[in-house]
Amino acid sequence: MPKFSRTMWVSDRAREAWECKLTAFAESWRQIEWLTGVDKVRPCASFWLSQDELATLARVLAGHGLMALPLSQHIQQDRTLLCRAAIGSPKNVRRF
Repeated sequence: MPKFSRTMWVSDRAREAWECKLTAFAESWRQIEWLTGVDKVRPCASFWLSQDELATLARVLAGHGLMALPLSQHIQQDRTLLCRAAIGSPKNVRRF
């Protein structure tokens, strides 16, 4: 069975209160992941992104001397193509 995750809410009120906060947190965490490469906290990060996100992020990464290398792909039920990418300096991505 393919990996998946699903968010379930105990009530509409809980969803209204927390959905935007959790979405913002998740996006912030993704940025922190690749910024660890900018600050040389670790050599590489790896996470899933859509092709559009990968193209946008690749331009930002280039400005920091980093790159994203697609490692694998997965098509979601809504037909969104996701790519697992290694993100870091060219040298570290090759080693990854």
